[in-house]
Amino acid sequence: MASDLKNFVFDDISKHNKTKDCWLIIDGKVYDVTPFMEDHPGGDEVLLAATGKDATDDFEDVGHSDDAREMMHNSSKKSSSMASDLKNFVFDDISKHNKTKDCWLIIDGKVYDVTPFMEDHPGGDEVLLAATGKDATDDFEDVGHSDDAREMMHKHYNPDKTQDFIVKILQFLVPLVILGLAFAVRSYTKEKSA
Repeated sequence: MASDLKNFVFDDISKHNKTKDCWLIIDGKVYDVTPFMEDHPGGDEVLLAATGKDATDDFEDVGHSDDAREMMHNSSKKSSSMASDLKNFVFDDISKHNKTKDCWLIIDGKVYDVTPFMEDHPGGDEVLLAATGKDATDDFEDVGHSDDAREMMHKHYNPDKTQDFIVKILQFLVPLVILGLAFAVRSYTKEKSA
């Protein structure tokens, strides 16, 4: 369920990519910049080009004024609904996995745990680490990955960790329950025969 939630949330944010409905991800927070589209000094094209990815670098590269930062803070979706708080948490959670021993990437709105592939990646682990904390779709597509690389991607898709945990617990508990039942039946039959 957790992985599905991560995919859904990022996909949901990415859908807000029109002049009349535009959201940006900056510093792990979701901002509704729709009211500012007509007044943005760089034009609405600049804002639209920053949708569907982490726009933090785009925002910082421009060198926005304190007034712009205050306007951005006022457009934050974080206080408008519980769903928006969830969006912030989920993106922040994904971007924390940015180390060689724990690396997750967002590609095409899906979360991939590429940790096991860090040492084997032909471009080196630096390439993967540089793509963390943002939508890495463009990075992935720009390289021109082969069909084999795309197939390999599927095995790194971040599975539902909860489901894996339940399976492991059941693999441990079921034999214990069977063993316990066997002892109970044996004890019961011994008492009956005595």
